[in-house]
Amino acid sequence: MSKSGLEEGERCRIRFELGMDYLRAGLFDRAEEVFTGLLAMPAQREAAAAQLLDIYQQEKDWPKAIDCLRAMGGKGRRGETLAQFYCEMAQAQRAAGHAREAASCIDVALSHEANCVRASLLAVDLAVDRGDFPQAYRCLKRVEEQNPRYLPEILPWFLAYGDQLAERRELLDYLDWLGAKYKSAEAAVAMASLIARGEGLDKAADYLSATVASRPSLRGLHALLGLLCEQPAATPHLFVVRQSLQHFVVNSHNYLCAHCGFGSETLYWRCPACLHWETMRIRNDGVGG
Repeated sequence: MSKSGLEEGERCRIRFELGMDYLRAGLFDRAEEVFTGLLAMPAQREAAAAQLLDIYQQEKDWPKAIDCLRAMGGKGRRGETLAQFYCEMAQAQRAAGHAREAASCIDVALSHEANCVRASLLAVDLAVDRGDFPQAYRCLKRVEEQNPRYLPEILPWFLAYGDQLAERRELLDYLDWLGAKYKSAEAAVAMASLIARGEGLDKAADYLSATVASRPSLRGLHALLGLLCEQPAATPHLFVVRQSLQHFVVNSHNYLCAHCGFGSETLYWRCPACLHWETMRIRNDGVGG
């Protein structure tokens, strides 16, 4: 860098490599200074902005990440979106007890991406926090309109809060409708769990038996065997079959990254392995699931 007579293009390339060295060494503040200076250089602007975006994400400096992504046109090389960054801010605000600020971030996320499922799920969290279960129910139902592949993510709420979300008949009808429309084994299992609580194991087993007969699935069969094992007259053979089936249902990854193949039992909005956003896909959510 101290040499005289270097062409401007070569000097920019050297500065970029210096920034990368700082980045590899974990000296983010120095790397940020170098890459910020390179934004004024057309030849290095795009590459420098990409590195800055990575730095801000590692530091969880979401306001700076948002400004950087806006300058890049709203889309990053690893699938970064403004909606996801605003969801990160909303999550941090909620954790800090700032419900109003979190709600504002969610609204902005949805304004950028109306089909942002994560924003709807965060809105459910806020609604439950303040005891507004009708609003939580509306946000849960919105997920089906945004992206039905994420329907399994809303089912734990129905099991946790049940009749607080809606009238029991309305809730059961909705779950039954979801199961039939999307051939969702998860929705059928959730439905059976609610029936078991309100009407007993026999009614739940009858419902799930009919569902598995019309829409065969490993998850549905596993849940049905679980109900049958709870019956007083359950035979030891049932337990053996259910335990064997459990290997295929419970011990498999529910989510796989479409970019790198990373498997997880938990949904990550950003893959921990390849760091791409919104590439985790639900492995099984219907027939055969």
